[in-house]
Amino acid sequence: MVNKPAGWICDPKVALKTFGKEYQLVHRLDKETTGALLLAKGDPESLFKLFEEREVEKEYLAVVDGVPQKKEGEVRSFLMKKSSFQGQTIWGSGPRGLTAITRWERISSQGKASLMRLFPETGRTHQIRVHMAEMNHPILVDRQYAKTFRCKAFSPRVMLHAARLKFVFQGKAIDVQAPLFLDMRSFLSDLRMEVGHFGELFSEKEKDNPRQ
Repeated sequence: MVNKPAGWICDPKVALKTFGKEYQLVHRLDKETTGALLLAKGDPESLFKLFEEREVEKEYLAVVDGVPQKKEGEVRSFLMKKSSFQGQTIWGSGPRGLTAITRWERISSQGKASLMRLFPETGRTHQIRVHMAEMNHPILVDRQYAKTFRCKAFSPRVMLHAARLKFVFQGKAIDVQAPLFLDMRSFLSDLRMEVGHFGELFSEKEKDNPRQ
Protein backbone atom coordinates (compact mmCIF):
# COMPACT_ATOMS: atom_id res chain seq x y z
CA MET A 1 0.00 0.00 0.00
CA VAL A 2 1.12 3.56 -0.69
CA ASN A 3 -0.28 6.79 0.72
CA LYS A 4 -1.01 8.62 -2.51
CA PRO A 5 -0.42 12.39 -2.44
CA ALA A 6 -2.62 14.91 -4.22
CA GLY A 7 -1.60 15.51 -7.83
CA TRP A 8 -0.24 12.00 -8.39
CA ILE A 9 -2.00 10.46 -11.41
CA CYS A 10 -3.07 6.80 -11.21
CA ASP A 11 -1.72 5.76 -14.58
CA PRO A 12 0.28 2.57 -15.35
CA LYS A 13 3.09 4.59 -16.97
CA VAL A 14 3.36 6.88 -13.94
CA ALA A 15 3.32 3.87 -11.59
CA LEU A 16 6.07 2.21 -13.62
CA LYS A 17 8.26 5.30 -13.38
CA THR A 18 7.55 5.78 -9.66
CA PHE A 19 7.64 2.23 -8.29
CA GLY A 20 9.33 0.07 -10.92
CA LYS A 21 8.11 -2.67 -13.24
CA GLU A 22 7.52 -5.20 -10.45
CA TYR A 23 4.53 -3.21 -9.09
CA GLN A 24 1.15 -2.73 -10.76
CA LEU A 25 -1.87 -0.61 -9.86
CA VAL A 26 -4.79 -2.62 -8.50
CA HIS A 27 -7.32 0.24 -8.39
CA ARG A 28 -7.33 4.02 -8.90
CA LEU A 29 -7.96 7.24 -7.01
CA ASP A 30 -8.79 10.61 -8.58
CA LYS A 31 -5.87 12.95 -9.17
CA GLU A 32 -6.74 15.26 -6.24
CA THR A 33 -7.78 12.47 -3.86
CA THR A 34 -5.17 11.33 -1.34
CA GLY A 35 -4.82 8.12 0.62
CA ALA A 36 -4.63 4.34 0.54
CA LEU A 37 -3.72 3.00 -2.89
CA LEU A 38 -3.05 -0.70 -3.38
CA LEU A 39 -0.27 -1.98 -5.63
CA ALA A 40 0.40 -5.62 -6.56
CA LYS A 41 3.86 -7.15 -6.71
CA GLY A 42 3.63 -9.75 -9.43
CA ASP A 43 0.32 -11.01 -10.85
CA PRO A 44 -2.49 -8.64 -9.77
CA GLU A 45 -5.44 -10.78 -10.98
CA SER A 46 -6.42 -12.15 -7.56
CA LEU A 47 -6.49 -8.61 -6.14
CA PHE A 48 -8.47 -7.34 -9.13
CA LYS A 49 -11.04 -10.04 -8.38
CA LEU A 50 -11.42 -8.88 -4.76
CA PHE A 51 -12.36 -5.38 -5.92
CA GLU A 52 -14.65 -6.68 -8.67
CA GLU A 53 -16.52 -8.91 -6.22
CA ARG A 54 -16.80 -6.12 -3.61
CA GLU A 55 -14.66 -8.02 -1.12
CA VAL A 56 -12.65 -4.90 -0.23
CA GLU A 57 -14.08 -2.61 2.45
CA LYS A 58 -13.18 1.00 1.61
CA GLU A 59 -13.43 3.93 3.97
CA TYR A 60 -12.96 7.59 3.05
CA LEU A 61 -12.87 10.84 4.98
CA ALA A 62 -14.23 13.99 3.38
CA VAL A 63 -14.97 17.58 4.38
CA VAL A 64 -18.31 18.52 2.86
CA ASP A 65 -20.25 21.73 2.43
CA GLY A 66 -23.06 22.27 4.91
CA VAL A 67 -24.43 20.02 7.66
CA PRO A 68 -26.53 16.94 6.83
CA GLN A 69 -29.62 16.79 9.03
CA LYS A 70 -29.23 13.08 9.75
CA LYS A 71 -26.29 11.48 11.52
CA GLU A 72 -25.95 8.68 8.98
CA GLY A 73 -27.55 7.33 5.84
CA GLU A 74 -27.13 5.63 2.50
CA VAL A 75 -27.28 6.84 -1.10
CA ARG A 76 -28.34 4.48 -3.90
CA SER A 77 -28.49 5.58 -7.51
CA PHE A 78 -27.55 4.64 -11.06
CA LEU A 79 -24.50 6.56 -12.28
CA MET A 80 -23.90 7.42 -15.90
CA LYS A 81 -21.91 9.89 -17.98
CA LYS A 82 -23.72 13.24 -18.16
CA SER A 83 -21.45 15.83 -19.76
CA SER A 84 -17.90 17.17 -19.63
CA PHE A 85 -16.11 19.98 -17.78
CA GLN A 86 -12.65 21.23 -18.72
CA GLY A 87 -11.94 17.96 -20.48
CA GLN A 88 -13.21 15.81 -17.60
CA THR A 89 -16.27 13.56 -17.70
CA ILE A 90 -19.14 14.61 -15.45
CA TRP A 91 -21.06 11.74 -13.90
CA GLY A 92 -24.54 11.81 -12.43
CA SER A 93 -27.60 9.74 -11.62
CA GLY A 94 -29.72 8.50 -14.51
CA PRO A 95 -31.97 5.59 -15.43
CA ARG A 96 -29.42 3.98 -17.76
CA GLY A 97 -26.53 4.08 -15.28
CA LEU A 98 -24.77 1.47 -13.19
CA THR A 99 -25.73 0.75 -9.58
CA ALA A 100 -23.83 2.90 -7.07
CA ILE A 101 -24.14 2.60 -3.28
CA THR A 102 -22.48 4.80 -0.66
CA ARG A 103 -23.04 4.62 3.09
CA TRP A 104 -22.16 7.74 5.06
CA GLU A 105 -21.75 8.95 8.63
CA ARG A 106 -21.41 12.53 9.86
CA ILE A 107 -18.52 12.64 12.35
CA SER A 108 -18.63 16.29 13.31
CA SER A 109 -19.77 19.71 12.11
CA GLN A 110 -18.55 23.24 12.59
CA GLY A 111 -20.21 26.28 11.10
CA LYS A 112 -21.10 25.45 7.50
CA ALA A 113 -18.96 22.34 7.01
CA SER A 114 -18.94 18.72 8.16
CA LEU A 115 -16.41 15.89 8.42
CA MET A 116 -17.82 12.68 6.96
CA ARG A 117 -16.97 8.97 6.94
CA LEU A 118 -17.89 7.45 3.60
CA PHE A 119 -18.17 3.77 2.70
CA PRO A 120 -18.58 3.14 -1.05
CA GLU A 121 -19.95 -0.38 -1.52
CA THR A 122 -19.50 -0.05 -5.29
CA GLY A 123 -16.57 1.51 -7.10
CA ARG A 124 -18.04 3.76 -9.79
CA THR A 125 -16.06 6.68 -11.19
CA HIS A 126 -16.55 9.82 -9.06
CA GLN A 127 -19.17 7.94 -7.04
CA ILE A 128 -18.55 9.63 -3.68
CA ARG A 129 -18.22 13.07 -5.23
CA VAL A 130 -21.48 12.69 -7.17
CA HIS A 131 -23.42 11.28 -4.23
CA MET A 132 -22.33 14.06 -1.87
CA ALA A 133 -23.17 16.72 -4.47
CA GLU A 134 -26.58 15.19 -5.12
CA MET A 135 -27.22 15.25 -1.34
CA ASN A 136 -26.60 19.02 -1.60
CA HIS A 137 -23.43 18.57 0.45
CA PRO A 138 -20.63 18.60 -2.14
CA ILE A 139 -17.10 17.90 -1.03
CA LEU A 140 -15.07 21.04 -0.43
CA VAL A 141 -13.87 22.38 -2.82
CA ASP A 142 -15.13 20.18 -5.68
CA ARG A 143 -15.86 22.71 -8.41
CA GLN A 144 -16.43 19.94 -10.92
CA TYR A 145 -19.67 19.06 -9.13
CA ALA A 146 -20.66 22.32 -7.41
CA LYS A 147 -20.66 25.94 -8.58
CA THR A 148 -21.22 27.54 -5.17
CA PHE A 149 -20.54 26.63 -1.54
CA ARG A 150 -22.05 27.77 1.75
CA CYS A 151 -18.69 27.30 3.48
CA LYS A 152 -16.17 29.89 2.27
CA ALA A 153 -13.05 28.02 3.42
CA PHE A 154 -10.60 27.70 0.53
CA SER A 155 -8.66 24.64 -0.58
CA PRO A 156 -6.66 24.19 -3.79
CA ARG A 157 -7.92 20.60 -4.06
CA VAL A 158 -10.91 18.40 -3.25
CA MET A 159 -10.91 17.46 0.46
CA LEU A 160 -11.30 13.70 -0.03
CA HIS A 161 -9.01 11.06 1.50
CA ALA A 162 -9.02 7.27 1.15
CA ALA A 163 -8.42 6.44 4.81
CA ARG A 164 -8.67 2.66 5.00
CA LEU A 165 -8.73 -0.63 3.08
CA LYS A 166 -9.81 -3.94 4.64
CA PHE A 167 -9.86 -7.33 2.92
CA VAL A 168 -8.80 -10.97 3.24
CA PHE A 169 -6.01 -12.11 0.94
CA GLN A 170 -4.70 -15.68 0.85
CA GLY A 171 -6.34 -16.35 4.20
CA LYS A 172 -4.80 -13.30 5.88
CA ALA A 173 -6.84 -10.36 7.12
CA ILE A 174 -5.40 -7.09 5.78
CA ASP A 175 -6.31 -3.77 7.39
CA VAL A 176 -4.32 -0.70 6.34
CA GLN A 177 -4.85 2.96 7.22
CA ALA A 178 -3.41 5.99 5.44
CA PRO A 179 -2.63 9.11 7.53
CA LEU A 180 -4.04 12.43 6.37
CA PHE A 181 -1.67 14.75 4.58
CA LEU A 182 -0.76 18.15 5.98
CA ASP A 183 -3.12 20.15 3.74
CA MET A 184 -6.23 18.31 4.93
CA ARG A 185 -5.09 18.37 8.56
CA SER A 186 -4.58 22.13 8.30
CA PHE A 187 -7.94 22.59 6.58
CA LEU A 188 -9.75 20.80 9.42
CA SER A 189 -7.74 22.72 12.00
CA ASP A 190 -8.67 26.05 10.40
CA LEU A 191 -12.33 25.00 10.57
CA ARG A 192 -11.83 24.03 14.23
CA MET A 193 -13.36 20.68 13.43
CA GLU A 194 -13.56 18.00 16.12
CA VAL A 195 -12.13 14.72 14.83
CA GLY A 196 -12.62 12.39 17.82
CA HIS A 197 -10.81 9.07 17.63
CA PHE A 198 -9.91 9.77 14.00
CA GLY A 199 -7.18 12.00 15.42
CA GLU A 200 -4.82 9.04 15.15
CA LEU A 201 -4.76 9.67 11.40
CA PHE A 202 -3.33 13.12 12.18
CA SER A 203 -0.37 11.93 14.22
CA GLU A 204 1.76 10.56 11.40
CA LYS A 205 4.38 12.76 9.78
CA GLU A 206 3.66 13.66 6.20
CA LYS A 207 6.05 11.94 3.80
CA ASP A 208 7.36 13.42 0.59
CA ASN A 209 7.69 9.93 -0.92
CA PRO A 210 4.28 8.23 -1.31
CA ARG A 211 5.78 4.75 -0.81
CA GLN A 212 4.96 3.30 2.65
